[in-house]
Amino acid sequence: NLLLERHTSFEHDGATVDGQAYDGFLEATVEYRFVEWLVRTLPFELRDAAGKRPLGRLYKAMPSFDRAELDGSVTVEDEARELGFDVVVRDRKGAPLAVADVFDGREPVTEAMLSELATDARAAAAAHESLGAALFVTTSYYAPEALELAETETANGGLFGRGARESYVRLDRSHGFHLCLVEARDGGFHLGVPDL
Repeated sequence: NLLLERHTSFEHDGATVDGQAYDGFLEATVEYRFVEWLVRTLPFELRDAAGKRPLGRLYKAMPSFDRAELDGSVTVEDEARELGFDVVVRDRKGAPLAVADVFDGREPVTEAMLSELATDARAAAAAHESLGAALFVTTSYYAPEALELAETETANGGLFGRGARESYVRLDRSHGFHLCLVEARDGGFHLGVPDL
């Protein structure tokens, strides 16, 4: 019984983008379709993942999802700096629960692109213990160097482990976030890291 409501900072009735109705344009974006998958499909994939509970912090945060900002930001360093993300999922009080960067292109995701998300997510998670996951979403694929970076980033948390700390970036003994790599293909989304 989940409803995605749209709230814009402008009057979108009758608005168009390159001649296309705004609602149709929005629904066709990778970001919007990713949010739909994140809240409507991924919880069931995680629940049914061979009797295990992968991505425990993200899974536990899902019932608290209240809104998703496209082209949002997270404030860090005593509110002195804002980090931009393509998607920021928040709870009712505005605390960030998940962040995502989206690459809608044909080239592979590079190590530098993934490194930027990982660095920004570390800073966001350090400022907000509520942050449970950082996801990189691509319509293409990940270069080998990007996959190696993901493995390095999650080495202490368990990229290939099978517990609640799967694909986990550990910030300290009791705090961290899941780093996930998602591929958009055939009209849907597939969680590649960790592999369910």
